[in-house]
Amino acid sequence: MTSKNASTVTTSSSSIKLNPGCHKLKTKTRHLSPIPLIDLTEDVENIHQVNNENLIVGISNEYLDHGDQVVVCQTCRAKLWRNESIRGKEKENTDYSLCCGYGKVQLPDLKNAPPTYERMFRNMDSKSKHFMKNIRRYNSMFSFTSMSGKIDSSINRGNAPYIFRLGG
Repeated sequence: MTSKNASTVTTSSSSIKLNPGCHKLKTKTRHLSPIPLIDLTEDVENIHQVNNENLIVGISNEYLDHGDQVVVCQTCRAKLWRNESIRGKEKENTDYSLCCGYGKVQLPDLKNAPPTYERMFRNMDSKSKHFMKNIRRYNSMFSFTSMSGKIDSSINRGNAPYIFRLGG
């Protein structure tokens, strides 16, 4: 049973008995509210929120919300979901292997971003909007150029074409 209105969608759940020990779950009850969207294509300095009445339409029925990251590692302050946190040595643990390896990995504090980058993320001028609209493209471009490899000279002996082998 599903009920819809402009601000929430509620779905009820049930399970179908298949074989002993196997259950196929249908959709669980979820209360969804639309995320406010900002139109980045306009050059107006004021922020205009996009009003879409049917923002929920199109969300997959198989989507499973794990909730918020409510568990905090006391060593590195990483936020974990509850199901990630119970994988520790003991269930009463306050430090975990998933984030910092029980305190074995220590990262330095983050440095402040240069002012140019701060402005690109925080301003609402045309340059900033263009940057935010294309940020995924920039990230993809730079992640590929960051690729590195080690040249294995043992396979490049002789008169054969040059081979560049990557191992990972």
